[in-house]
Amino acid sequence: MKLHKLITIAGIICFIFLTQNAFSEVNTLTVKLNAITVYVENNKILGIKLRNDDVIHTVNNKLPYSSSFNMNDRGMIFFEDKIIDSVSGEIVRDFKKSDIVMPGPHYKIEVNKRKNLLVISRGHKICNVPLATFGFKTKKDNIFDDSLMSFVDSSGPLVALLINRGHDMANTRYYAVSFQTDSCRVESSVNFGYPDNLIELGWSPRGGWWIVGIKEVTLLRSNDGKIWRSVSLPEEFSELMSAYIVNDNDIWLAANDGRIHDTDGPMLINSSDGGKTWVPVTWDSPLIKKVPLNWLEGQLRVQNRGKY
Repeated sequence: MKLHKLITIAGIICFIFLTQNAFSEVNTLTVKLNAITVYVENNKILGIKLRNDDVIHTVNNKLPYSSSFNMNDRGMIFFEDKIIDSVSGEIVRDFKKSDIVMPGPHYKIEVNKRKNLLVISRGHKICNVPLATFGFKTKKDNIFDDSLMSFVDSSGPLVALLINRGHDMANTRYYAVSFQTDSCRVESSVNFGYPDNLIELGWSPRGGWWIVGIKEVTLLRSNDGKIWRSVSLPEEFSELMSAYIVNDNDIWLAANDGRIHDTDGPMLINSSDGGKTWVPVTWDSPLIKKVPLNWLEGQLRVQNRGKY
């Protein structure tokens, strides 16, 4: 009996130790954003450590961080059902709703799986939107688990990137959908076909919306979330994982640049003239200090030298 108790106690202690050190795995990367630390693995956020060392563990770890994480220019972080002040390192609001799939300063989106709809809120306006509104013809209450839909918060319309998967890639279609909460209606839907493996939808106050494709190094831009244009990128670029557009001139890419060796920099590229010319960021470049703080992918690469 005593041996059994000792084994049980040892097991509990071991479990607690493993839980507390859950972010010490080899593949886990950390990003320091003011007073908080973000833990990332395989493009997913595992958790956020606050100033007091409390850790917020991710509830929906199947979402890419481009959907589940939003940090504005004032350092406020909107993560799942919480709002965190990165400067003070404290939670300023907890909605305590695990069904929130996108928080933001402008929009909040919850999933109602029982009724197969999305609850989209902006201010006091609430829209109960069936998934069929976004073009899903069959019941797909796991669209976020399967990464079939991603949103980005903005001060304009709510824009979503949708994947309508066919039985093969030739029959798969990507759509950019613009939704207005004033009317609770889809304002526009753009069918891109299958131009690339589109993996990121982003927005910034002065840069508008963008969509990134990894295989064909695709960068699509929009000023209104409805009309999209393709940005021509040099053929030396490959594996475009993310972008951040500060404004029409200042554009950042997380990609390989064939003009330099991978170990010479964090695999980031910058344009200061709207994409006419591109400069690879090296470890000794002054550009390293200009990587946008609220661009998580950029900070991941800068702060994890030799690990990424």
